[in-house]
Amino acid sequence: MESPVILLWPLLGGFPPAPYLDTLSYLQILLSGLEKPEILIPELLGLGYILVLVYLKRGLIWAEIKRLLRRQGKGTGTGSA
Repeated sequence: MESPVILLWPLLGGFPPAPYLDTLSYLQILLSGLEKPEILIPELLGLGYILVLVYLKRGLIWAEIKRLLRRQGKGTGTGSA
């Protein structure tokens, strides 16, 4: 049996080890990247896409939430039917 071959990752070698960061420091690093327009603009476009998708599918989303709540109210839990 042959071992699978990785073609595209890691293209430039392994990732360097990252220093341990607590949650607040990690969030600060992520949010500081939004000061750069080349990061902010694609992130805003992605957020806009998600918001439009949720808006267009809101009827289906609410129907599914109501269905799950009715199922929980009957005491059957969230298992598959």
